[in-house]
Amino acid sequence: EKEMKDREYGYLGALPTQSPLEAMHVDIDGREAGHVNSNAGNGEVSARMSGIDKARKMMAKFGWKTGDGLGKSKQGLKGCLVPIGGYNQLMSMQDPTNVLLLQNMADKGAVDQHLQSETLEECKHFGPVLACVIHETSKRNVAKEQEVSVFVKFGYIESCCHALQTFNGRFFDGRRVMASFFPNERFDAGDLDP
Repeated sequence: EKEMKDREYGYLGALPTQSPLEAMHVDIDGREAGHVNSNAGNGEVSARMSGIDKARKMMAKFGWKTGDGLGKSKQGLKGCLVPIGGYNQLMSMQDPTNVLLLQNMADKGAVDQHLQSETLEECKHFGPVLACVIHETSKRNVAKEQEVSVFVKFGYIESCCHALQTFNGRFFDGRRVMASFFPNERFDAGDLDP
């Protein structure tokens, strides 16, 4: 009976090596979300979709993409909240990637010609850098701090984690830098608009 309650409330099914976001992809019965069951009696095949997959599909209909925050300016949390410490404190967790997104470093149309080289030099302190791209969005109605984005692709996720901790909240040219992880798939596909 205890095992049934544990499964019902999500205590089982997530491996300790999984991130909080990956753990949401496991159904209550411990199988991966979307696991295909075949009913031998009538040859019927049915696929189960987890709650997170249903939510992702619904949000995609409204223009949401992996790595975006919720809200008009996509300024909302990009990860899930997880408890830390013994006092029910919460911290936002994102699945880390090796692509760092830096925002609020320059105004649209006024990007300094040295911004890319300065960012690249600064990021090399954390490990090998594979690419550094500055992107000015062509979209309208984007928050001012999201108009210019600097993307840095590191050779290792650990390097990106250290860079994020260093850059997030730091001041650059009188502006507070906003740093976050960015999905590899979107970076590689050139989908860089907020």
